[in-house]
Amino acid sequence: MAAGRAKAVLFDYGNVLVNWDPRHLYRQLFADPAEMDWFLENVCTMDWHLRHDSGEPMTVTTAELAKKHPKYADAIRAWDTRFCDMIGPEIAGSVALLDEVKAQGLKVGVLTNMPADQAWVCFRNFSRWAALDTIIVSGFVKMAKPGADVFRLALHALDREAHEVFFVDDSPKNVAAAEALGIASHLFRAPDAFGEALRKAGFLA
Repeated sequence: MAAGRAKAVLFDYGNVLVNWDPRHLYRQLFADPAEMDWFLENVCTMDWHLRHDSGEPMTVTTAELAKKHPKYADAIRAWDTRFCDMIGPEIAGSVALLDEVKAQGLKVGVLTNMPADQAWVCFRNFSRWAALDTIIVSGFVKMAKPGADVFRLALHALDREAHEVFFVDDSPKNVAAAEALGIASHLFRAPDAFGEALRKAGFLA
């Protein structure tokens, strides 16, 4: 690393900095937990949601899906109209690590798979919005993790080489993709382990 050049930590957003889970919403809409699980595994699936993360408008995709599953039309449309109800509280330990990273002079960025039409909903209550040096939302750039191009875009936005960046994400696929590009990475499960990984990699004192 060049002299005087700060390292950077690149955070995933959902389930690293804030809790995100469609069940927060759908527990309110389904009386039967088994039916809710079936709905999320077979109707509003994560593969379907990746279309939003890649840039497709939710108004279009939810209308299409509601036609295929009219019984669940209202629940499908709620994915768009009540997306805010999927967002839980901040993960306090991760936010504290973000503060610690920032206090040591490192750059801080977010690389998140997120629908463009829900980005403000997702970020509006985040307490550390102003601390972020860059935010890359997949729905805006129309490139989603684990694609290599969106990681290259993040490196460019941070103005850092791969070996100068530490990436954290809760998805094994995304972590593997970052590591393939030479980015030190950590599979997030809990803040304590994340903090230990940052220190072991030399990104925190």
